[in-house]
Amino acid sequence: MSTSMPATVALPHVVRPAEAARLPVGLPRAPGLTAAVLAPCGSAPAADVLHQIGAALCDQIGGLPGGGASAPLAIDGYRYTLGISRPEACNLVDGDRFTPSPARCRRAVGLAAAGRCMLARVSYPAAAVAAVLADAVEDVAAERDGGCGRRRPAWWADWYAGLDPAARAAAQAAAVTWATQLWTALDWSPLRRRAAFGPPGYRWCPASGRLVLRARFDVLVRADSGPVAIIVGQGDAPGADWRLRLGWEALVAGLSAGPEAVPRRVVGLWPASGQVRFLPVDAAVLVDVSERVADATAAWGVVPSATK
Repeated sequence: MSTSMPATVALPHVVRPAEAARLPVGLPRAPGLTAAVLAPCGSAPAADVLHQIGAALCDQIGGLPGGGASAPLAIDGYRYTLGISRPEACNLVDGDRFTPSPARCRRAVGLAAAGRCMLARVSYPAAAVAAVLADAVEDVAAERDGGCGRRRPAWWADWYAGLDPAARAAAQAAAVTWATQLWTALDWSPLRRRAAFGPPGYRWCPASGRLVLRARFDVLVRADSGPVAIIVGQGDAPGADWRLRLGWEALVAGLSAGPEAVPRRVVGLWPASGQVRFLPVDAAVLVDVSERVADATAAWGVVPSATK
């Protein structure tokens, strides 16, 4: 990392003891960031707050026109952020077709590799990624041969197994980079029995069925004062809407599974620039995020009904 970068970076809205309020941009910063993740945080939002937010969202988006689409419009964190920050770019994205690529699959492979490192099956991310990919190829071959007793192949396994050696190398390199950046950002030793890599995601649908909101955390930590989520941000650095982006996952988790599913704090990591952001989650954050959902759906070509 360039020596011209500042030695420290302030963390906006951090609920932390004073000694960890500022963390170094470059490594080693792992112990300080880990301590900040485990620091005491606020209580869960009240159930009636989530109920009111859900009712307001149903008023706004519950009347989405059916149109000719056979499937509901899916809004995840990426689409939400793009819809509110760069709505003009939404019509340039092919939302109906997903094509695997090294960039699109590196997260899934990297999380599986980090999980193996956490379980001490492999000592470093590069070896863990290689093991995850090798197992995926074996799983695909076993399934095609009608074998039983093996794991079900990951969603990206068929794609990877069909690549030529050069393309496999590119996919492996992308996953190694992603996993290494996440693994070296924190000291995982205190989190060994607390952290889950790539936990199940959340879905919430208003009554109309025309829209589904999706969220997922990269890592979920069970801290003493409640769950803390870690998200690896897209792009080189957090944009102006980083609070809304981090808050999106918390909102959908709460709407889907109730107050206890809402992380008390969301940590955003942008490894390419060494940036980190902490977002304490409270009712105000959830309301702010929900008030932009209508803007996001409109940017993707679906106009919500007027707010009642």
